[in-house]
Amino acid sequence: AWQTAESIKNYDYTATVHPAAQCCWRFNPGSTNQGDWYLPSIGELAFIMPNFDKLNTAISDVSGVQLDFNCLCLSSTEYAGSRAWGVDTLNGRVDGYYKTNDFYARAFLAL
Repeated sequence: AWQTAESIKNYDYTATVHPAAQCCWRFNPGSTNQGDWYLPSIGELAFIMPNFDKLNTAISDVSGVQLDFNCLCLSSTEYAGSRAWGVDTLNGRVDGYYKTNDFYARAFLAL
């Protein structure tokens, strides 16, 4: 299940609190419990990119919130101490992005 993306801001430049992962873990749209959602790995994000349009069509068919077409989506996979792997949903580019930038966190539901 996909829900509205939430922007993660980390202005104090501390990577130790893992704000994106905490945001996903705390996410609770009402029909699930806190802790049911998680920040996906880079492999999971990259896996959906080839079917981005088809996935958005399926989400729309069930009246869900579609994936953002033009954003940087952070993963839980670390690239380096100050970077994490992420996906640019506009072009599917996978790269290491600084954790201190503004990113979107798309929570995945653990089934």
